[in-house]
Amino acid sequence: AADQGDTTAQYFLGLAHLKGLGVPADASEAARLFRLAADHQVPEAQFELGRMLCEGYADVPADKRAGARLVAQAAQRAAETDDEEMRDEALELLRSYADEPEVVAVCCIGCGAHHRWMTKCSECHISRFCSSECIKNMWPTHRPSCQRWQAEGSKSELVARFR
Repeated sequence: AADQGDTTAQYFLGLAHLKGLGVPADASEAARLFRLAADHQVPEAQFELGRMLCEGYADVPADKRAGARLVAQAAQRAAETDDEEMRDEALELLRSYADEPEVVAVCCIGCGAHHRWMTKCSECHISRFCSSECIKNMWPTHRPSCQRWQAEGSKSELVARFR
């Protein structure tokens, strides 16, 4: 079924490969299957592939920007389908990377929005937020990183890349 384009089968077979359940554990094959399902807006697949990319998993190299985009897409898609559990799990993962410029420069850690017209934090000019409400709600989470990035300023090559 997964070979015939069934996105649910692709997702579950990806999980089986990720965990080695009934098939040999193979992170690359899991990522390939998750990608197929994620391309068809399956939020669970977007989340799993995004998590793998954020963390770097076995032979799947880390790419936090791409991972954050996928996790943000999962959060948004889950919100559209009223899947609060998936949305909350995706937002929790995004927030766990609140101190990573590669993640916060891509999406709003408050709600998972990932649009070009988002507002950069007026203090650090790195984190992006979709609304003043998200800025206000996420300020306690964002503040430590924001202050650190301001202190590092242009001395930090990583910080300078995202300003």
